Amino acid sequence: MMLRVAVSIALAVLLPGLFSAAMAQSEAAPLRIETVSGQSLERGPLVEASAAELRFASGDPISLDDARTIRLASNQQAPSAKPASLVHLTGGGQLAVSDAILVDDACKVTFPDGRTATLELGDVAGIQWSVSGDPAWNGALAKPSDEHDFVVVQAAPAPTAIRAFVESITTESVEFDWDKETRTLPRAKVIGVVFARPEAPAGDLKLLLNMHDGGRLAARHIRRTEDGTRFQVELGQKSSLDLPVASVESITVRSSRVRYLSDQQPSEVHERPIVALPRSWQADHNVRGEPLKAGSAVYAKGIGVQSASSLTFNLEEHAEQFAAVLAVDSLPGTAGNCEFVVEADGRELSRTRARAGDQPVAIRVPLSGARRLTLRVDYGQNLDFGDHANWCDAHLVLGPAKSGTL
Repeated sequence: MMLRVAVSIALAVLLPGLFSAAMAQSEAAPLRIETVSGQSLERGPLVEASAAELRFASGDPISLDDARTIRLASNQQAPSAKPASLVHLTGGGQLAVSDAILVDDACKVTFPDGRTATLELGDVAGIQWSVSGDPAWNGALAKPSDEHDFVVVQAAPAPTAIRAFVESITTESVEFDWDKETRTLPRAKVIGVVFARPEAPAGDLKLLLNMHDGGRLAARHIRRTEDGTRFQVELGQKSSLDLPVASVESITVRSSRVRYLSDQQPSEVHERPIVALPRSWQADHNVRGEPLKAGSAVYAKGIGVQSASSLTFNLEEHAEQFAAVLAVDSLPGTAGNCEFVVEADGRELSRTRARAGDQPVAIRVPLSGARRLTLRVDYGQNLDFGDHANWCDAHLVLGPAKSGTL
């Protein structure tokens, strides 16, 4: 009896100390916050991210619209197993999971580490079991119906999307109503399911969590638990997830101070190829219609062009800066060589020489008072051979006083 009492007293004394030491070690590694204006700030661990501000364990809060990226560099948790499925979210992003089924009109997901969570169907755009770039799946996911679900199935000669009403999804099969009959297919024959979306997805989800396992999810609110090991994440509807802090690589902020040029139409376009095949500029893709790349990084937003070209955009009065990452994205066997030029109201502000294989170059150009912005790509030493130029992440930074919503 005396021994049990002694052990209990020892644990009562030691455990709080060990916990405090673990928290102190966790809080010793600062976060790095990149602002929309290009500053790099350090703060203590993130405590809460709301629609208004970011709060930290140490350091002043930061207005959410002033932040662009929060990097949790100290987190190095690798995925415990390769995810077998993807759950696409209506607010944006996707979860990499081991499995996803329907239970009581909700989506139950199992993560590779064995954790489970239940998502409201309003937060789930679709469930994909065969991770591929099939056109039938991509088309159904990009243009969901407001009346019926899509069941995308393996078929000959090519997969097809069936208009149906999904009734149940288990670990083995998908049951759906099609042509007034109930059909059941083995999951092995189903690429995925896209759910009907009668309402537009929530547009106020300003936080995008980037996971170490490749998953991404848009959130309304993030709060760190008291023990400092987990994030409680609120999605667009009523769903919430409990995620290990170590599973999050970074958090991207959808700031209303950022305007992507690829979301606007240029007021003037001039494209003057010499010997290369004529190709028109592309929004959010390279000039060949492929994902935008700069080195090993892939960008969701930006502009792809071919030399020689110039795109002119009318600026909002409160545009303070233009920023982008520049890279030449030539086909294998070609040697692109060109110059990226930024002009404001006809005045040259920046000129950058780039060749295929060079490291990407990040630029940030002040625009105070300018009304027109021109992005020009000039020929290099090899005429226009291979001059496929990417303006990755090309965006304007607005002043804080007159920011609107994206």
